[in-house]
Amino acid sequence: MSTIIHTPEGFHSFHISGTECAVPPSLETILLRRVVADLHKWLDCTWAAGMVPSSTGAGVVPELNVVSVAGNGWDRENPDLICPVRNNHSTGLAAIVAIGPKKDGTPYSDEDRLFADALCCHISGLLDNHQLLHKVSETLTSADETSQDMENARGIYDRLDHCDFNRVPGLEYRGQCYRAGKLGGDFFDLEPRGDRALFVAIGTVGARGLAGGIMLGGALASVRALARPGDSLLRIAREMNRMLWELSPEDSFTSLLCAEIDPSRQCLRYINAGHEPALLLRKGTDHVDRLESTGAVLGLSRHNSYRELTVPFDPGDILAAFTDGVAESMGPGGVVRILREETNSAVSEMTADVLDRAVAPVDRTIVLVRSCEAEACPIPLRRYALAAA
Repeated sequence: MSTIIHTPEGFHSFHISGTECAVPPSLETILLRRVVADLHKWLDCTWAAGMVPSSTGAGVVPELNVVSVAGNGWDRENPDLICPVRNNHSTGLAAIVAIGPKKDGTPYSDEDRLFADALCCHISGLLDNHQLLHKVSETLTSADETSQDMENARGIYDRLDHCDFNRVPGLEYRGQCYRAGKLGGDFFDLEPRGDRALFVAIGTVGARGLAGGIMLGGALASVRALARPGDSLLRIAREMNRMLWELSPEDSFTSLLCAEIDPSRQCLRYINAGHEPALLLRKGTDHVDRLESTGAVLGLSRHNSYRELTVPFDPGDILAAFTDGVAESMGPGGVVRILREETNSAVSEMTADVLDRAVAPVDRTIVLVRSCEAEACPIPLRRYALAAA
């Protein structure tokens, strides 16, 4: 591909190399990559590419190497805008930024062109001040590393949020988490216990940033390690509390609701350590029970105490456990209304619909479990007095 560019010495023709060139991250290329990414975002263009003159390019037509690309199509389409980055310490160009068409197909305005030229002119000025260039590039490198760490952490969170959802006879269940972007926040787990019971956990880590990310990973790993068949919910809560008490920064605590559901016995056992009350929607009635707190948040004290309660979980009943992000966005009443409206839908559809409607710039997580068939030999249970939603 060839292009004509206006340099300080006049118009010149350049050949653009056919592939993105992997070059060492010099101060100039670090800065150029950030400019390309920002122009691609701010101008809403299909692509933007940063190019530098080849140090080995000799001949009538000098060569430009592509060192940074945002978007797709630079190797197939001619650019709509070309902005030179000049180097006042030498003749010619330090780099150019080529910008493809707008995504919506409209032409660039004069303001768009002035903005792109001004940004590239600003980069030219930075190149004249080596000390300032070094500081800016160092800051951008640190920011890029932080951004990459965040992306890696989110990738790990996505894998942690993925559950196999193996079938437990008599239950239909699903969990889903929307993450607002910062490290830390919500977590959940759904694990079969043996071949006839389901372990449910949902919680929120109060800390954010690096500390929150460490705490969230530790909390979820601990939940999964402790949720073995035969382990009591009390032991899980106590071990989690001890671990988070040792790990948590000062004044940062974690909420947790964990439960075991056995459809063959038509019962649900739970502990609520300072978490948003879960809801039990009873089939065939408008009655909704609330699974209120049975102990303090985790990490508040090394020796917190918890109570385990047992309630009936009859065929057709639905457990809805969610985090503050859902509660603050639509309230428990909004969750109940959606579940009542979609009572004949699959649990996976109901879960997705609640999160779609719970619009808030925070983490939002919900877990739904429905008893879908009667199992043999139910054991009668005395109903505990629960607060109505």
